[in-house]
Amino acid sequence: MSHLTKSDGNRRQIIIITALLLLTASLCCAQGSTRADVPERNDLPIFELGFMIPMLKASGNTSPGFGARAVFNPHPRLSVEIEANDIITDSGENRRNHPNGRDIGEVFVGVKSGYRFRHVGLFAKARPGYLSFVQFVRTQPLVVPSDPGSALNRRERYVRRPAFDLGLVFEFYLTRHWAIRTDVGDTMAFYNSRFPQDVDIEGVTRHNLQTGIAIQYRF
Repeated sequence: MSHLTKSDGNRRQIIIITALLLLTASLCCAQGSTRADVPERNDLPIFELGFMIPMLKASGNTSPGFGARAVFNPHPRLSVEIEANDIITDSGENRRNHPNGRDIGEVFVGVKSGYRFRHVGLFAKARPGYLSFVQFVRTQPLVVPSDPGSALNRRERYVRRPAFDLGLVFEFYLTRHWAIRTDVGDTMAFYNSRFPQDVDIEGVTRHNLQTGIAIQYRF
């Protein structure tokens, strides 16, 4: 995952602060909302299904992917959602950890809270989850001790690392049943944990800019 430049760090801080402020404000005002800016519960679609194209910036490269999302709307200002993505990445981290070219998987489950208007919506999202990929590790003992760099001294293992997605969501309501959604946020990958398998402790938390666009069907 990426190492932040100063400008990337500033953008990440702005996204995080804005998302936290919006999330706090929307949750505090959920019970005292006025009818002018919040749709009636009967007019709000309860479920949403979406297909998305995420873009992950890692190790200086922006990698596309594809994914799906399911959303449950118990309140006009609060949604619960689950999202799964497959990132087609060729970043430096990808080449080091799994040079066989396999993709990085993402799964997030969390909440989205904010404001809905007649044709647009603005939300903050907070979603824990994990990243998964295949990693090459050195065998112990070495199969070929005379050549530590030999491919015979490596094996594959499936790795999951905890992650957290914090950011902003913009929605454009085309009709009652169709919407366009765009996301921008910080996907934090925690490399200092054993979750849930034997992952090397690196003591590093990496921040990665992730954006996305999706078409969603609401019913």
